Amino acid sequence: MPRLPRGFVPACVVPLYAIGRTLHGALPIQGEAEFPLAALRVYGSSSLYAPLAKERHAYDLRIRAVEASPIGVELQAEARERPAHVPRLREDDDPKRAARMRRPFLIPRIPGQVVEPRAQPAVGSDPNYENEGDVAPEPPRVPPKPLRSPTSIAVTLVPPYRDCLQTGRLSATACATGFAGLARPLPKGVEVSLPNIADVLGGAVRDALIEGAGSMVLVEERTGEAILIPGSFWRTDAAQETLEADEMVSMVTPEGREARGLACIAPQQLELVWLRARHRLFGAAPPPRLHTPGAALLERVSHELGYVDGNPTRWDLRVDHIAAWVELRWKEFDLGEYKNGTATGVARLIALPEHRTPGGTPTERTAQIEDWKRVYAQEAGKQYALIKDR
Repeated sequence: MPRLPRGFVPACVVPLYAIGRTLHGALPIQGEAEFPLAALRVYGSSSLYAPLAKERHAYDLRIRAVEASPIGVELQAEARERPAHVPRLREDDDPKRAARMRRPFLIPRIPGQVVEPRAQPAVGSDPNYENEGDVAPEPPRVPPKPLRSPTSIAVTLVPPYRDCLQTGRLSATACATGFAGLARPLPKGVEVSLPNIADVLGGAVRDALIEGAGSMVLVEERTGEAILIPGSFWRTDAAQETLEADEMVSMVTPEGREARGLACIAPQQLELVWLRARHRLFGAAPPPRLHTPGAALLERVSHELGYVDGNPTRWDLRVDHIAAWVELRWKEFDLGEYKNGTATGVARLIALPEHRTPGGTPTERTAQIEDWKRVYAQEAGKQYALIKDR
């Protein structure tokens, strides 16, 4: 069997990685989910079940990290106490009220006799009723003891991906992890349960490969040569076998010759396949938020000048007004020495297209500009002066 290039993983790990990344982004039911699994017609949450006396106690299992390896995908998870569900007491659930409002019952009828319904006496009105007005208290509930094993666990998803989320297979690969990274088996009876999204993610991964997302190579059995796998291969029956098991696969190369070997993928390409599969299932991912001084300056100025979704809501300002406010806030951020013209360049990123050149103020906006000049004078300690390239 040929050796895979360094860092590469078998093709059967690709759907496992997509499953792990999806579970990583889907929080338990109680929290806000980045990936709504219900949109895939898949319900449930990641849970850990531990035996307690005669019942099982459930914990929320949150996936913290996902790592692909040649043998599968390891999930680093954390078990947390699940908030207890406290049912709200409805008016109909009041025992005293229920006793007073019991439905009337009928006495057995004798043929030919008409009997009127008679209401059952309410609690407190029957002299033979002991402890009238009282309701027998419910036995106190003993809160379950917390899980004795460490809360940090590792679970390995192994091929084939269709069966990787079965509770038995998950529990067999799960182990507790300590601070020193040492692993030990979970206590007897502890089970791991994850939402079964295997079929949905496997189909999305195959569609992503057909569309050309990422690229896999075939390491030829005899020569060890890495041959690029064409997108048309993923439409064949052999493609499904390649994604399910780490076995030898045969294909026809773009040059028309037959090749046999192991299909594998590089880490960067693995991420590209996952991103395309995610886009197919959940839509485009939101862009990452920039945490730079320049981005913070833009957010600060836009907020203070009343811009919402790119549109002014308080003042209809031109670029020279915005530039004056940029210069006013410049020193509050770690942006280096201020130079002439910098504020105008930043202001053009905020201003509307029709306001990106300095100029006079239309009559209908005079009151707005005067109000802004008053606020500017209070903040800057001086009156506003028009500078075309501030």
